[in-house]
Amino acid sequence: MAATRLSILVLSSASLLATVSATLPAVFEPLDAITYFCSRWQHSSIVKNGILYINGGAETFNYPMAWLHGNWTNNTYGLNTYLLEYDLKTSWDWKTNISYSAIEKTPNPQTGTEPPNFIRGTMFQGPANDSKLYAYGGTSFIGNMSAANRSASYSQQYPLWSIDSGGTTWDQYDLKQDWRPNFGAAAEAYDQGLAFYLNGQIDVGTDSGTLEFGNTTIYLDGMLVIDLVRQTAVNISTNGMKDYLPRVGGALQYVPGVGDNGVLVAIGGQVDEKSRNSTATSGSLLNFTTVDVFDIGSYLPNPSENGTWYSQTTTGDIPLPRTGFCTVTISAPDNSSHNIYVYSGHNPLTAVMYDDLYVLSLPTFIWTQIYTGKAPRWGHTCHIVGNRQLLTVGGQIHTTAGKGCDWEYKSVAVYDMTNLTWGSVYDANAASWEVPGLLSKTLSGKTAEPVGGWDELGLEDIMTKTRIWSAAPVTSTPESRSNESRAPKAVIIGATIGSVVFLVLLGPILFFFRRGLFKRIKRERFELQGEHKLELSQDSEKKNYELQGTAVYAEMDDACTPAEAPRDTVTYAVEMSATSVQKGALWGVPIVRTPTE
Repeated sequence: MAATRLSILVLSSASLLATVSATLPAVFEPLDAITYFCSRWQHSSIVKNGILYINGGAETFNYPMAWLHGNWTNNTYGLNTYLLEYDLKTSWDWKTNISYSAIEKTPNPQTGTEPPNFIRGTMFQGPANDSKLYAYGGTSFIGNMSAANRSASYSQQYPLWSIDSGGTTWDQYDLKQDWRPNFGAAAEAYDQGLAFYLNGQIDVGTDSGTLEFGNTTIYLDGMLVIDLVRQTAVNISTNGMKDYLPRVGGALQYVPGVGDNGVLVAIGGQVDEKSRNSTATSGSLLNFTTVDVFDIGSYLPNPSENGTWYSQTTTGDIPLPRTGFCTVTISAPDNSSHNIYVYSGHNPLTAVMYDDLYVLSLPTFIWTQIYTGKAPRWGHTCHIVGNRQLLTVGGQIHTTAGKGCDWEYKSVAVYDMTNLTWGSVYDANAASWEVPGLLSKTLSGKTAEPVGGWDELGLEDIMTKTRIWSAAPVTSTPESRSNESRAPKAVIIGATIGSVVFLVLLGPILFFFRRGLFKRIKRERFELQGEHKLELSQDSEKKNYELQGTAVYAEMDDACTPAEAPRDTVTYAVEMSATSVQKGALWGVPIVRTPTE
């Protein structure tokens, strides 16, 4: 079936309101994500080849007289079932002349499976010479059972999807992992054809096996390394992180140009000592006074060693703990600093929301606050576009869903990262980014090291070793990962897959529990494998929780509100959701958290 594309050239808010009042759809038709847009959050997004793509997410619709929970209401919320496209090739003002369209999703032609409409998922742009966009992970959300656009059932075996950019053909891939996580932190080393997914969780929206322990949420161990050239993956241990606990709702940011292969910086997130039966208001938030740094160059030569994590203390204007924020990265023209921007978010434990911008500058690890306002939001994504502009996408403007429409009525906003000003105009031909005066003042006179020195041996060598970053097309992943053939795509969901050639040097490393498989770990760890069934084994030493079996679909409670993992970007010809960079740097990905009532 050919996909349907709904295009709108927005001339003014008045014309949009006229369109809404003139064309009211039938109550149970799929909700039009453009015409009836009210607010959007916990979606995923990516920028590639001059186009912003928005996938999935929860959405409040300005949908007059909609039926919700047995009552008629003017606003209702459901899911964005379209792949949305915003043109970034030419300049626009989102208040007057922004051009965007909605592409109807069509089934995978090989399997007949409908593409997912998830929340808390992530997107990867893939190598420059790859025409595909990739969607990974996510969970189902049914806030309005009456709406026609609720999620369908999906096999856990194929958590990675792709679609041809500018096209409509969806495909699926078997990563040989028996789960589909959500709410983890994601990043992409675009110049190396690699993507990373840190921790995350499973819940009844991803796996009904959790119902056996009372509608529980289970935090996950490990970091998934995804080869986007061959569509394969391996899970590596994260026990090398200092004071480690599995986390959700934080950010993982890729910073290129340092060390041999760049680093990943893990910021914030929510942890829970019990790591199961967790809720949005249990556990605690990680402080921004320290961050974790993963050296990609330590992993690639010897994947069986899981790579090296470092912990580093930060100083300066340290942000308050939060989840639901987004991040981007941009490097100084002379590569002297790499600056991670952190925008907004919320504290799900206290229901406090933020409207602010902070910058973490490396290698000094100093925080600088560059903006504070009075219009907080969370559950959004962001990217660097037009060389120096921060493009924010969506976000929830209240602590609970369905409480009103976003004043950014086209779901985007623009921030000039040099002038430090907000506006509605996107400039496709903007000048290159320059270190803003406020940031220069903070960094002036500082040496290339943290104020209190380096916390761990080895990190200084990595952070002070700079290299020329290249955005050249990737045709193969690093040599040490071998020349394995591409993993098979899904032919029939649930059918037996033929033999797959595994990565030579990357043997699968299972997620483990606290006090699990490795004796030296003194905390429980949760491992996903085997059949779709939760089993509890007990002895005098330990308690292990395992999720086993074939994936079964389950829905989240109507009372739940969604969340999403934001994405990655590049300030070159391409960009990624949640984090991004300019020439000489890359992106990472933000993650978002949603409270459960």
